[in-house]
Amino acid sequence: MVPELLLALAPLGSGEERGAGAMDLGSQRRWIARTAMGIQSIADSDHQRLLELEGYGHYRALWQGSFDRQLSGPCFVGVFGLVALREDTPNPWGPELSERIWGGGLQIPLHVFVESGILSIVPRVGFTSGVLSLYDEGASSGALLLGGELVGVQSLTTATPTVGLGVALGIYYAPVPPPSEIGKSYDLGGAYLIVVGEIHG
Repeated sequence: MVPELLLALAPLGSGEERGAGAMDLGSQRRWIARTAMGIQSIADSDHQRLLELEGYGHYRALWQGSFDRQLSGPCFVGVFGLVALREDTPNPWGPELSERIWGGGLQIPLHVFVESGILSIVPRVGFTSGVLSLYDEGASSGALLLGGELVGVQSLTTATPTVGLGVALGIYYAPVPPPSEIGKSYDLGGAYLIVVGEIHG
């Protein structure tokens, strides 16, 4: 009688173990760290149009990093940082234009875990500061930064922590006072396309 009872309960016990295993797998996705690099187009502004008329380009190199912790379900909260650089000379005799931008802030992303990776919507708010200069002369300008990005990451490993690679498309808005005596508006933001490396656990 006892062996028969044990045999009857055995499938139930294995099912509970499988359920616990599935719950453990979900609970492991509690943090996400990302680093990324790519190109950023410079936001349209009166000052940028003048620079383009002089032959200067309209792209920056962009680096980003972020770290998120889970709040509940797909809702996370995190921090981010960025650095953007531009060096440009329109011709062999023209003055070199140099631009340095750095910033950071808070983000409240939605991360949806799918079978092969993660899809994310990442709204952001923060502060950014930059220097746009010709002949190594320029003043620093700061501004409130608003933006966000859409991210798709493909998981490359199955072990935890999990490593992934993907792409992101985003935009920043950060209008600042005129960076020179010309008195034209300028924006430290712009749209961007970046390659994303990720690890999550």
